Amino acid sequence: MNEITSVQNPAAKRLRSLKEKKFREASGQMLVEGEKLLREAVESGLGVHEVLIDREQAERFASLAEEIEDLEDTLKKPARIRKIIVGELEDVRKKYAQPRKTEIIY
Repeated sequence: MNEITSVQNPAAKRLRSLKEKKFREASGQMLVEGEKLLREAVESGLGVHEVLIDREQAERFASLAEEIEDLEDTLKKPARIRKIIVGELEDVRKKYAQPRKTEIIY
């Protein structure tokens, strides 16, 4: 991930140039701002060349990517799934279990 720290950055200059019609037509690219417009562009089948986000969003997306990777790893390992389920069932038992009120006779 590249960070833009100056308005003189070539990427920043190129993106600013897309505000003008002649540059959009010459490059075949356009600039969209906001999550909603980006989502609509992707859903309509337009190719996304690059996405710019601020540092806070980048950190949020990085943590989400790590979480997704961990969940995908969990799905690949049945023993890990079993451990999660057993742990959750133990929590339910601790919270809701009551002693038997009847006796089981064999």
